[in-house]
Amino acid sequence: MMMLSKQPLLLIAILGIIITVAVSASSSWYDDKEHVTVLENLQHFQETVVASPNLWMIQFCSANDENCQKMVPNYEVMGNMYRSLIYMGVVDLESPGGREIVEQYQISTNRQPLFYWFLDDKSKPSKIDSLQDMETMVGHVMSTMATTITERARALGIAMQMGPDKDTTKKPKGGSKKESKEKKTVTITGEAEWEEKVMNNPLVTMVAFAAPWCGHCKMLKPEYDEAAAKVDGEGAQLVWVDATDDANKDLANQFQVQGFPTVLVFPGGAPKSVGAARQYQGERKAPEMVKYILAEVDKSGVPKEIPELVSSHVLQTECKGTNHICVLAALPHILDSGAAGRNNYRDLIANVQKKFRGGAYSFLWFQGGDQPELETSLEMTFGFPAMVAYSMDRHAFAVMRGSFGEKSISSFLHGVTSGRVPVAKLAKEKVPKIETTEPWDGQDAAPPEEEFSLDDIMGSSDDDEEASGGSKEEL
Repeated sequence: MMMLSKQPLLLIAILGIIITVAVSASSSWYDDKEHVTVLENLQHFQETVVASPNLWMIQFCSANDENCQKMVPNYEVMGNMYRSLIYMGVVDLESPGGREIVEQYQISTNRQPLFYWFLDDKSKPSKIDSLQDMETMVGHVMSTMATTITERARALGIAMQMGPDKDTTKKPKGGSKKESKEKKTVTITGEAEWEEKVMNNPLVTMVAFAAPWCGHCKMLKPEYDEAAAKVDGEGAQLVWVDATDDANKDLANQFQVQGFPTVLVFPGGAPKSVGAARQYQGERKAPEMVKYILAEVDKSGVPKEIPELVSSHVLQTECKGTNHICVLAALPHILDSGAAGRNNYRDLIANVQKKFRGGAYSFLWFQGGDQPELETSLEMTFGFPAMVAYSMDRHAFAVMRGSFGEKSISSFLHGVTSGRVPVAKLAKEKVPKIETTEPWDGQDAAPPEEEFSLDDIMGSSDDDEEASGGSKEEL
């Protein structure tokens, strides 16, 4: 075995590379590397790379090739740098399994080391022209990852400020539809509105008492409006009260407002009591306020019910809009799951929804088989339960291929927003037809009570034939 020459420890630290020497032509050259996957044969390759939604860089190399041996430490460093984002694999060209992979995917082996991308369409690997040093490798990976994620994001209607969709020059007078839609803060003028919109409202309610001249109030207002939009429809509301308005001065005195802004929180339920209000002491930024309010919804409020997709109106209401993704869950027929099974599925979706509240997602469910055109268009034809992430304005969708569990659904949705899950475009750029159906009544379904003839289904019996004097053939 060759001995490593002594190198100054400082030089090794600067390089960040441990130089190793391969001692055989087997796949053991990467066995001690945590962040590079050795792909041993065609089946292993297809299960690990082709069936994966992840981006893969594959090195085709011979274990005893000098240039390939030099790439080992760099490739491991790359795998560590991009773990869970870009996956690194290696195929030994001299092994029987490696030759099988090369033949299947028609990989050119005219030089080593050789690199290929296996991106969203794994059937079309793309050759990487030149990777010689660490700097070149990092630059190429960053560029490819950014391009792929941008394409996926644009297809799903997220990250609207990317690419040609970015347009900051044209702003319609009066604000855009998106801006007006997001202003969900409720304003109060007078005690009658206060009683109606706050005290007799079952929603968890955050109230800000403010003054027009208050600098801190002006800083709070945009954060407050953003938080109001994010909790809209989630069992909560945000209310803004101008405490200097004569119509509201008695309210401010009732709650002993002495400084601006004063922010109070009322738990869920109605009617509310004055004594139930407590002062909000948290950060006055939208994410922190949203987190606090939704936690209160879980404690005292009524979390949002997952709507059932029973008409095109429901789809338009829940899924329309830019930078928005609708999660559609097709659940088994009530005769297959029963009421208890269906409620278990709905509870599972509700738990996932809690994790993604305040973001780009909304959730709907329907009974599998009731929406044939939708199911066909979105490739939900492999059995139920099934799930897709659907962007109505971009006519794009992503299909969840994993098991229907809370962890796998969360992973799928994180993969959609991070660009790790492949997306597809609808064959026809239009919203699929939605059938109008009756909402589920929450009960088990009784088996159909249709009368039928056993003879029509199974044919006549031998006894019937004997009683009639023989078979039809004999007659």
